[in-house]
Formats: sequence, C-alpha cells, structure tokens
Amino acid sequence: HRVDRRQRQMCIRDSISFHDPSLLIEDFSYRESSLGNYLGVTVWVNALNKAQLNNIYLALTGEPMVKVVL
Repeated sequence: HRVDRRQRQMCIRDSISFHDPSLLIEDFSYRESSLGNYLGVTVWVNALNKAQLNNIYLALTGEPMVKVVL
C-alpha cells in the first residue's frame, strides 16, 4: 500500500531522533521525487561518537521504507 509523505517523514525523523533527541524539525529537509514515489531526506547530525553514528545508520537501514542511506 502507498504510504503518504507525512508518514515517510515521520518514519525517518523518528528513527534518527531516537538516537539524537537534540535534533529539531528544522534540521530535516525533504525532497520528493518527480513522480512522488521516493522521498529524499537530508539531515545534519552532530554525532557524539562513532557508536551513535553507527546506531543511526543501523536504524535507517533496518527500516523497510528506507531504500538507501549515505
């Protein structure tokens, strides 16, 4: 089933914010693909250590709605 844009945004934001609660909604920027099938997300994270960064990466790659994490 099709997931709307707000659900996708919340999924990504929640996955990252769990590991960095200091993030604000303004720290996230979103761009939908031309057909609306994909949502590009940019977020700047100031990780305190490598373990925190790894946990964010694992949370995102473990999320079924996420296709690519850079």
